[in-house]
Amino acid sequence: MSFTPWKQLPDRMKLLILSTEVPPGPGGIGTHAYELASGLQSLGWQVAVIAPQDYVTEAERVMFNEQLPFAVNTLANGSVARRLRQIWKTLRQTRPDLLIATGSRSLWAAMLLCPLLGIPWLAIGHGTEFKKSGRLVRFLTRQAVRRADEMVAVSRYTARLVADERPNPIPVIPNGADAKRFRPDLPTAPLRHELGLDGRQILLTVGHVSERKAQDIVIRALPAVLTQCPDAVYLVAGLPTRQAALQKLATELHVA
Repeated sequence: MSFTPWKQLPDRMKLLILSTEVPPGPGGIGTHAYELASGLQSLGWQVAVIAPQDYVTEAERVMFNEQLPFAVNTLANGSVARRLRQIWKTLRQTRPDLLIATGSRSLWAAMLLCPLLGIPWLAIGHGTEFKKSGRLVRFLTRQAVRRADEMVAVSRYTARLVADERPNPIPVIPNGADAKRFRPDLPTAPLRHELGLDGRQILLTVGHVSERKAQDIVIRALPAVLTQCPDAVYLVAGLPTRQAALQKLATELHVA
């Protein structure tokens, strides 16, 4: 089935964002891609996204995509070859003026396919993709950084990781936040009551539950925290990928 995400508006820049993930499932790179697509669409660009949409049901995916102001081509599960064929087909059908690649596997695909069609592409560096183990993974990612027509990093730290791979200084555009969603004046009492946390002091982390995100460090600090704030409670928001290990640690430290 053909993917025709935009109208014939020759004066509007056509942008395709190739990401390793996109909502409604969780993930920081996916959220970044979604917000980037939404923002550029609102500025008059013609935007489409191609990415996996994991950790959700088919009904949730369809419902989410239907209310978006831009089109999403969901990458099918399967082999690397199958996904590359889908990306290639999408590039040939849409012929974007620019492709933005975000996430390590997206960088690899863009490096391989965009030059074959003469499509300029920009790499976004987040940081984690440059710290992954495995010589082949690191080699492919650094080759992609070298060959990208342009690159943007989300932090000075990320820019420093690959500074030697680019001929010019890497522009840094820090991650932002949606001021319409994240507001200090939003009511919290109903959720506190629902969770049985009325009057408690809450420590919250939101993100991928992993060793890198260091939720275990917070748990190890809780005994000291509770000596100063006896009513404190720690909430972890994220997929329960390390739930058993973290619960075991909390039990051992008597903070469960």
